[in-house]
Amino acid sequence: NSALGICAGQLLLNIELINKRRKLGNLDSAIVSVGLAHKLMPQSSAVHSALALLLIKSGSTEKAKAHLDTSVMLDSSNAEAHRLLGFYFAQMDSVDNAIKHYENLAKLVPDDFESFNNIAFLQAARREYVSALEYYEKAKNRVRDPIILSAIVDNMEAVSALIDGKMRARYILVSSESIASEILTKLANGEEFA
Repeated sequence: NSALGICAGQLLLNIELINKRRKLGNLDSAIVSVGLAHKLMPQSSAVHSALALLLIKSGSTEKAKAHLDTSVMLDSSNAEAHRLLGFYFAQMDSVDNAIKHYENLAKLVPDDFESFNNIAFLQAARREYVSALEYYEKAKNRVRDPIILSAIVDNMEAVSALIDGKMRARYILVSSESIASEILTKLANGEEFA
């Protein structure tokens, strides 16, 4: 590896440069770059999770999942891998698995609001309103951005209203995107919900 000019410190710098490329719209270039880093350091959990993020962005979710599984196998304390696995499983409507990874993320990064907010959202979608409120409260206590804080408070108010039996027609929480699409189609066709 030293002959190629790659060292552990440079790896982190290279991943940062790759993330900058991705943000500038050079997703394919970023994937190729991280792919090269993967060939040089196949046992790096950070490289696997960085590659998985790019693959998710490109729509290659199954390839991303394989890299995330490897990332967690190599380093079970890789917070980014758990965050991305939570996202992956939520997209696949595997709520229990998504919550499990977000709970791991919460343990690894206890001061970050994202895991608590995501758990709350998933629990609210499953109509576990009391638990959802508890997690929204944890998220609220950790968030620093006033706009995100306002959104969390709005979600807490909506869940509280559902608990109180109010505003059921205004908020419909669903467990998957496919169910949401089905409901939107029914609403567009004029169907009423009691």
